[in-house]
Amino acid sequence: MVVNLDVTDSVGTSRASVTINVNPPAAPAITVSSPLNPVVTTGTQVTFNASCLDPNGLTCTIRWSQLNGGVTDMPVISPITQIGPQLRFTPTLGLGVSQKIMQLQAIATNSAGVSSSPVSMSVTVNPISDVVALTSVEYRAGKQRLSLIATSSVISPKVTLTMDPYLSTAGNLVVPGAVGILLNNGGGIYTLDLVGFPEPATTITVRSSLGGVATRAVTRLR
Repeated sequence: MVVNLDVTDSVGTSRASVTINVNPPAAPAITVSSPLNPVVTTGTQVTFNASCLDPNGLTCTIRWSQLNGGVTDMPVISPITQIGPQLRFTPTLGLGVSQKIMQLQAIATNSAGVSSSPVSMSVTVNPISDVVALTSVEYRAGKQRLSLIATSSVISPKVTLTMDPYLSTAGNLVVPGAVGILLNNGGGIYTLDLVGFPEPATTITVRSSLGGVATRAVTRLR
């Protein structure tokens, strides 16, 4: 900013100019209580506390927000933006929904409108594990056909069961990949039929997207 000073007398007018640099108020600093990245089970309360230190002595406002609240099946804080020194919420997953990671952010703004750098937090929300059972594991040697029947205690189209890699009778590790995802037949019943796969040496294991695991010995048929 330039300030001009004009002085006028009987002789005339003279001017002096002075440049004044006006710096904006320094940004406040925000501190959020640790841990910043907790891992919880669905239905567990989460609390974050924050404090603000403003070098100008100005008052601060702390604003919390969720960055990924629009993601399908993602737990959300309500309202999606909250103001105050504490954020407390209970993330809850829907039936059959697997692990989700909430992305949160806290920013402090002083009364002059200057904001701090954001502090990022994440909350990993795990489901309650289901109970998985393998009721049948058969291998028909003549057709090289591996058949599985499994169940999950949680009945939902969102629950997926996947077969683990297994060791064949030849000593090789067989990785089924995408074809190892069992078919959800409804009612918590899952099936899988694989043709042309090597014979498993001993057991087969399946895992649920909710965390349940089951292992069963293979019944060999002709």
